[in-house]
Formats: sequence, structure tokens, C-alpha cells
Amino acid sequence: MLKTTILLLLTLVFSTATILAQSNQETIIFLVRHAEKSLESSDNPSLSEVGKQQSENLAKMLVDAKIEVIYSTDTKRTKETVSPIAQILGLPIEIYPMNDKNLTADLIKKHKGKRILVVGHSANLPDLLNKFSKSQNYKPSDEYNALYLIIISNGQKPATILKLAF
Repeated sequence: MLKTTILLLLTLVFSTATILAQSNQETIIFLVRHAEKSLESSDNPSLSEVGKQQSENLAKMLVDAKIEVIYSTDTKRTKETVSPIAQILGLPIEIYPMNDKNLTADLIKKHKGKRILVVGHSANLPDLLNKFSKSQNYKPSDEYNALYLIIISNGQKPATILKLAF
């Protein structure tokens, strides 16, 4: 019952975002932290079994969101997080450096009016969210299932940011 309610709510949010984006040339960014990583002792771990399921859930959630571009850092866990949705949509995964200080401006400039999925890390998501919101409200988190829906009207910041879960 809870999953059905959440899916209905997400459908409503995505539908509203679609209407707004079409009428105002809004850019929609779906920002997520990579799914749960394995406990293997490596500088570049893969996803755990739970993380693989989370990435499948993310793909199911976003399959109808009309995503046009996918960005990931160059780590196994981030690329594995977006691989299911990239495969379903037939989109390449564009790699960005985790410490890219111009990413927010570049996304808005390069992809104005589009829908973008960006996957990152607990180390860079707060910085991205703070830049989009022109605030310092976002702090590092250990949540693996947070999904931020960022709506940027006519290329302007601060953006409207909604926090969801997958």
C-alpha cells in the first residue's frame, strides 16, 4: 500500500513537472547519490546486492520521466547506479569529474529545458544542491535512496528542490 501511494505521488510530481517544463522551458534535474556500495576493500567498489536492487528501483521510478541526458562520475558504483536506466532509455552515460566546480552552470547552459539525471557521491551532492538552491542548507548524508528533483525556471537559480526516495 505504501509503495502504491509513493508511486502515485511520484507520478503526480513528474506529471506536474512535465507541464511546468513544457510551458516555462524549465530544466529538470534528477540528482541522486550512488546506490549502496559493497563492503569490499577497494578504492572503487561495485554496488552491493541491495545497491543493485536500488539501481533497478531507480530505473523503474524514472523510466517515464523523459530523461534526455545522464551524468555520472567515473566510479563503478555511480555508473552501476545509472546503468539500468541508461540501458532502458538507450542513453550514454556522460562522465563528469567529482570536483567539477562548474557542473551546475554547465548543466543549465548546455541542457536548458531538458531532463537530466546526475548521480554523485555524499561528498559532492551537498555542494551541488547548495549551488542550485543558493543556500548552505544541504549537508553530507549517508542516505543511499534520496532522490532530489531540481526544477530550474528559465535557467535561473535558486531552483525549486524536492526530496524524494527510491
